[in-house]
Amino acid sequence: MDKKCSKIDGCELSENENRCIQCGEYYCLNAKTGKCHDNYLINDENEKFYYNCNRTNEEGNACEICNDGFTLNENGLCVDDNLCEEKDDNGNCIKCKSNEGDYCLNKYFGCVDESYTKNCLECNDLIDWECTKCNEGFELNDKGDCVEKITNYLN
Repeated sequence: MDKKCSKIDGCELSENENRCIQCGEYYCLNAKTGKCHDNYLINDENEKFYYNCNRTNEEGNACEICNDGFTLNENGLCVDDNLCEEKDDNGNCIKCKSNEGDYCLNKYFGCVDESYTKNCLECNDLIDWECTKCNEGFELNDKGDCVEKITNYLN
């Protein structure tokens, strides 16, 4: 095998001009197609396995090897168990560690770092992480941000 530079987007080493064998950081190698897929460019639910994945299985439909710091769960998705504070009986995260409200709970990926969405408790299913539920004392505004609740002290 002649390892060459590649014109494939995100590829570091390729077998030939059409097949990558090693993708760069923030890309996942699809073992079936030999293409690199951006870890954070998830267009629909069928691509969710690319999130923090380093390499897919041979069928190209689930993650096989996660990026450093992530663990492969039973659904073929990469999660960061270090961010989870509490799990249910099936091992799914149900409560994230509190770090100034920087983590939101996502049903696919467990706790995800949401430093730009402060005080978010739960975020939507896919990669755009739109906040759906705020921490106690906060509410969603019309921009989708969690803002401090204004309480009316007048009786």
